[in-house]
Amino acid sequence: MIDVSLRKYLLPIFCAFCWNIHQLSAQTVRGRVVSKDGGLPFVSIGVVGSSKGVLTDEKGYFTFKNSGHEDSLKFSCVGYQSVTLKNTTNMLVEMLEESSKINEVVIRFVNPAHRIINLAVQNKPINDPENLISFGYHAYNKTVVFADKKQLFVSESITNRKFIRPNLSKETIEATNTSGTSSTILATASILLQPFGFYKDHITLQGRRIQEQMNYLNPVSAGSQNRYDFFLADTLINPQGDSTFVIEFEPQKNKGFEGLKGVLHINSDRYAIEYVQAKPAEESLLLSFSIEQKYEKIGASWFPAELFSNWSLPEFQYKKQQLYFTNKTILNNVELNIPINPTIFDEKSLVIAPDAAYKDAQYWNENRLDSLSLSDKNTFDRYDSMSSFKRFKVNAGINLSEWFIAGIVPISKKLDLSTQNLFDSNRFEGFRPTLNILTSENFSKKIKFDI
Repeated sequence: MIDVSLRKYLLPIFCAFCWNIHQLSAQTVRGRVVSKDGGLPFVSIGVVGSSKGVLTDEKGYFTFKNSGHEDSLKFSCVGYQSVTLKNTTNMLVEMLEESSKINEVVIRFVNPAHRIINLAVQNKPINDPENLISFGYHAYNKTVVFADKKQLFVSESITNRKFIRPNLSKETIEATNTSGTSSTILATASILLQPFGFYKDHITLQGRRIQEQMNYLNPVSAGSQNRYDFFLADTLINPQGDSTFVIEFEPQKNKGFEGLKGVLHINSDRYAIEYVQAKPAEESLLLSFSIEQKYEKIGASWFPAELFSNWSLPEFQYKKQQLYFTNKTILNNVELNIPINPTIFDEKSLVIAPDAAYKDAQYWNENRLDSLSLSDKNTFDRYDSMSSFKRFKVNAGINLSEWFIAGIVPISKKLDLSTQNLFDSNRFEGFRPTLNILTSENFSKKIKFDI
């Protein structure tokens, strides 16, 4: 029987006992990895039979806690012969270069960032999400349009995308909600302005016009070390044992190409992109933008998790104020290498569900992955409080743009007004404007009436 007065001391005594046992079995392993030229940076040190590991710092030093159960360490570095040794408290490990090195070539300085970029380029085929057999995901998209610092519009959408390698892709806008209007044009714009992935040799972005595209050389591409300057700014050791290399990049001067500048986070696990922030190295007077992407590991693959982009259009103004857009996309329900029926794909890679603009508040509360800010809510409330006529006047430009492109004017949930024959003419009757009332898919997906 334990005395009650002693019980309060049992837990701290037990914890101290466990800590001492741990300390007896654990030891700090320190050491340095060198080559004939001195300390060897960024050598991968793995515990044999375990997923644990660390990297040497820029001078070749390393340290980590050894639980006492592991007794062998494997040292690996590109261009050097791997070494496996029994661990000791203090280690000095010399690594020899691969025998395939070219004689009479003396490397005075090797940029450690180049080795990491080279490995990222070599691993592009296995890390590019669009090299997967297939994938599917849902996404929440939000676009905010500003004039100077004032919000003009807020648009959010829910999309569902299916993809089969190499280029079968279909994205369906299942729901859209834009302040003050049922127009879907801002929902489609947010998808077109949001690049997916950062693995193609050229990052292609939509220009100001439909036919215009902008191409920027990807810093993660073959031979990019000859065109970009790279700087290893930091190395982060993650709790799971891998590392994140923080690399800043910008185009070299006078190379004559469209380049980007920004920062990359490369994870030592398959040397995949974990994070990227980029913008044009040279700003344009007509258009400027920036992109930001975050990736997460799903199974063995890295996949985009959050996408951001900002666009400013100095050429276009609202009441003498510059317009700019912010786009945010959050992915969820991601499924990789899943069976997908190829018959769902056709020439339309982006489609809008017939009832997309008619989702209720409960739907949005259940599917909105990013809460609306106070400014977002105020923008919605401002348009909701307007009279129908004033709301139509404010949004006439948006609605007319969409109707002109689509040739369809929605007049109710189940009826549309077709303007496709509005400017019809022939040599017998001359100009003969025609308007048709059509039933929408909300009326019936099998029967359509044209009056």
